[in-house]
Amino acid sequence: MTTTKANPGTDAQQAATTTASTPYIAPDRFAVSHEGMKELHADREPWRLCKELIQNVWDEAPEATRCLVTIKPGPQPNTLKVIVEDDGPGFSDPTDAYTLMRPTPKRLDPGKRGRFNLGEKEIISVAIEAEIETVGRSILFPAMGGRAVSPNDRTRGTKVSLLMPWAEDLAPELCTQLRKFRPTECGLRINNVEVRKREPVLTWKATLRTVLQSAPGQPLRESRRATELHLLPPANAGEAWLYELGIPIQQITTPWDVDVMQKVPMPPNRDTVGDSYLQDIYAEVLNAGYGLLEGDDFAAPWVDFAIDDDRSVAPAIQATVKGRYGDQPILSGPDRDANMKAAENGHTVIHPNSLTPKERQRFKQEAKVPTAREVYGIVRTFDPRHPKFIIPLSERPELPAFEAWVKELAGYCGLKAQVVFYEHQDGHYASCTADTKNPTVHFNCANLGKDFFKKPLNRPEQLALVIHELAHALSDKPMEHGPSWGEAAAQAGAKISAGLLAQAMPETKNPVIE
Repeated sequence: MTTTKANPGTDAQQAATTTASTPYIAPDRFAVSHEGMKELHADREPWRLCKELIQNVWDEAPEATRCLVTIKPGPQPNTLKVIVEDDGPGFSDPTDAYTLMRPTPKRLDPGKRGRFNLGEKEIISVAIEAEIETVGRSILFPAMGGRAVSPNDRTRGTKVSLLMPWAEDLAPELCTQLRKFRPTECGLRINNVEVRKREPVLTWKATLRTVLQSAPGQPLRESRRATELHLLPPANAGEAWLYELGIPIQQITTPWDVDVMQKVPMPPNRDTVGDSYLQDIYAEVLNAGYGLLEGDDFAAPWVDFAIDDDRSVAPAIQATVKGRYGDQPILSGPDRDANMKAAENGHTVIHPNSLTPKERQRFKQEAKVPTAREVYGIVRTFDPRHPKFIIPLSERPELPAFEAWVKELAGYCGLKAQVVFYEHQDGHYASCTADTKNPTVHFNCANLGKDFFKKPLNRPEQLALVIHELAHALSDKPMEHGPSWGEAAAQAGAKISAGLLAQAMPETKNPVIE
């Protein structure tokens, strides 16, 4: 097979010289429809499209020292004129103004925001018309479509002028959003008003994920790198944002703006981060800033999110517990008597449903918060064969009568049963050993609750559970719930009914033991 080398020139010029023996090969594999691109970006917030132009200027710092943004009514109804001008070195290659995804050295530098080479193309695709004047070249994108490139005498800086299909009343909000940007090395003026440089209330270093090229021509890869984080008073009170090198990304729920001073992993629109990355940010903010929080600040949802992250540290968790619950927190549990005693003694009892499993674990481990049972519970025997606490009859006044009643029912079935009461939050309601003569019936008080064992006895729910368990001892296959167990349950029910009726007064159909 013979290949033909692509020659320079436009597609139209190449197509005109194409013959059957010399097929035309375009210099690039792809062409881009600006109309299709417009459909993808037309509904984006105006400030998010404008931010790409500001970012391009800031990525040229320190060679670029100022970025001037002008927003004013356009020459046509329902249009705005947007002009962004800088004093930087200009486009290193003017064709970057209309070439998408071209390799860029910014991908090698974690301190530069750019990586996709898309930004100015997105807003130009939405614009009615646009013009870029950079050093030595002017590129016009007229309303009729296409582009025209011509030389100019400019020796410094770039000016991007756009006529946008945005209503005039959007201008104040657009200016407000752009004033949230955080200039550092390069200044920013919006309609001739300087955007203040906000100083952080706290600065620290953390290791976070970023995306970088290892060398030109290599793919972008996610890696971990130490960087600075800046905690800032919000540009707008009560509205905190996550930033990438001074450019807002998305709203967050901390009391402060958080500026990450390196590339942040994001999709091409660069308007959101993944949940796991955001959780890392929240954990780092809690670790560094817990000393700035007080009272209700610790009850905010972002703090829960931070504690669920493994990078949150013990001092931050301890401060959270104290800020939320005071000096005497205690974790509640299935022992209601212990919970009540804890409350009576002035503890703040933390209900398990108010915490995630990870929070409860970390409160116990890092903050050393005890459970009510550990402090006020009655000491019980722990059976090493089964992860459960055995409850002595003396602890619960309703248990002795229930025990005697179960033994009586077992006797009607020809069984000499033992009865054990225990607590285990994850266990069954009850169980019975597979002993056909001397079974042991276990009742889980944690799941059944106190009222289940109280008089009157012979209630349907009590009878049903005891018959169910005794049937395991009477069944040929005691570990299964098959036909054999079903037949045994029927036999147990019949024998128990006969025994109870024999003991009953003549006028009583279903005796109740008071």
